[in-house]
Amino acid sequence: MNLKTVSGISIVVLLLGVASSSPHTASALGTNDSIILKKDLRLIMDDYKAAIDKAKAQLLSSIKKANADAKLAVQKGIPMDEINAVTKATIAKARADLKLDIQKAKAEAKATLLQLKAAVDRNNLS
Repeated sequence: MNLKTVSGISIVVLLLGVASSSPHTASALGTNDSIILKKDLRLIMDDYKAAIDKAKAQLLSSIKKANADAKLAVQKGIPMDEINAVTKATIAKARADLKLDIQKAKAEAKATLLQLKAAVDRNNLS
């Protein structure tokens, strides 16, 4: 499964989680509140997408740098086994960083959604 699919599914799951936890919220909101809520949700989704895009760009940059470093190492006459080991380690670290960045983006989006939900719930109690 590619990262765009995983990112999309994550966003949908996060939004459904917030929406399903309080079904009365949407009906209790006024017209202005509903518009504000939609804008807030759009901002959360945009921030999440930007974080994922940044993480992907960093992965691609790391891979390009690893390949460039490997080419330079070949020109210097460093043994291929050593070059391959270093390149694989660099790419593995970049992939691990990507996974951590995605987890961090999910956690931040979820925290923001929970804050938004709490604000909506407080507004409904007032």
